[in-house]
Amino acid sequence: MKRTIITILCMGLSLALTVPGQAAQPETPATDAARNRIENVIDILKNPAYDEGPEKLEEQRRKILKQVDGFFDFERIAQLSLGRFRRQFSEEEMKTFTDLFTDLLTNTYLKQVQEEFENEKVDYLEEVHHPSDKDRVMVKTLVYRKGNKVPVDYSMYFEDGQWQVYDVKVEGVSLVKNYRTQFEKILLNESPQALIDKVREKLEEKE
Repeated sequence: MKRTIITILCMGLSLALTVPGQAAQPETPATDAARNRIENVIDILKNPAYDEGPEKLEEQRRKILKQVDGFFDFERIAQLSLGRFRRQFSEEEMKTFTDLFTDLLTNTYLKQVQEEFENEKVDYLEEVHHPSDKDRVMVKTLVYRKGNKVPVDYSMYFEDGQWQVYDVKVEGVSLVKNYRTQFEKILLNESPQALIDKVREKLEEKE
């Protein structure tokens, strides 16, 4: 339960800040980009106006999704989750898989976070810069929920004037590696289309 809640908070909390002009480096640190959008989503979740029925919950969901779009690089997350098996996918298969996988992630976790959010508090600890790539950082945070302290780390990169997330670790467990392990077990014996079908079936179960 705890890990599910924090994971969707990671998924839904931020939107990249666009850097104006021709600047080659980000003018706003990755931590600040995450912090600004995390507070936006928490405000959306805490707003009592969305407690008035299904239509309001759907409106809340749409607003949270706007915060996700453009910040989480779902295309890169999908590619990394496939690991070495990415090369087996055609361009069309990769697009289909990415679309379905993105929908599965958002549909699975958004419903749960809407139902189970309990005024979590987030502390922003530090940015750990990649030793050989100045445009990659890990933003380390700590989430407080029901007296528990849960470490959540965002792996982020800076490209085309914005920060984007390509992995999230919750208590040291990587979202990408977790899915990669599951997908590799399937792809060792089955085709890319078989995996696509399984993801589609799982998505249909969640709808």
